[in-house]
Amino acid sequence: MTRGSKWLIGLAAAGLTAFAGAASAFEDKKPAPPANEGAAALKTGTAVGEKIPEFKASLIKLDGEKSLASDLVSTKTARPTAYVFISQTCPFTHKYSKRLAALTKKYADKVDLLAVYPMRAETAESKAAFQKKNGYECAMINDADGTVAKALKISKTPEIVLCSKDGEILFRGSFDDNPESESGAKTQFFANAMDQHLRGEKVKMTTSQLFG
Repeated sequence: MTRGSKWLIGLAAAGLTAFAGAASAFEDKKPAPPANEGAAALKTGTAVGEKIPEFKASLIKLDGEKSLASDLVSTKTARPTAYVFISQTCPFTHKYSKRLAALTKKYADKVDLLAVYPMRAETAESKAAFQKKNGYECAMINDADGTVAKALKISKTPEIVLCSKDGEILFRGSFDDNPESESGAKTQFFANAMDQHLRGEKVKMTTSQLFG
């Protein structure tokens, strides 16, 4: 191989190296994909970790002698939402009644607690009277046709379904582990789940035993 040939080969190699470096630099300057690109969308369902099914309901907020009505779309909520299924004829609803009233006051400015009455046999008037009598400072849903209960596959009262503002189901279960005695309860299932979520933490206990 002549000296001239060696010089040409060296020049070609240098050119390839420079081209490769330029290409690499170009690749590095490509915009990074969005952080959530490729993240799988939540599956719609009724289990913890799934996205709440879409349904519509009429909310009734009792304000003194007035009833204020508004519309709810389950997949378009502005805050975390807790669907609390109760019945005025359910003995376990009565056992938890004072605890529910306290929770509606404690979380009024943080979580939308909704008292959902699914029983067809109970009139709208009696449900409103029960809501007012027990001091539930939250909106109610007269779910007499079972739209909400069926959508969330509710099996008992009381039962609670807590969702993030984005509609992810975070918790399903009861208030605590002792319907007979508030002071005797060792674990506050529902309150713990709400507090953990509001602090930006992952809910540790996502389901609990139901009473009723």
